[in-house]
Amino acid sequence: MGYRQHALWLSQDELAEMIGGMRAAIVAQLRNEPSPDRSQHLLSPILFPIGEPPAPES
Repeated sequence: MGYRQHALWLSQDELAEMIGGMRAAIVAQLRNEPSPDRSQHLLSPILFPIGEPPAPES
């Protein structure tokens, strides 16, 4: 089992690009069929905002 957290500052475009890349990586693995050398894993991505952008400097 593994668990990691990373706080990232992302623009809306950067967020969309990251989600697209993650989605592509996950979808590619969804085609895997059960086999003797594979164990089933549950992947539960969670993405939520934790902070507001910094105020512009005056």
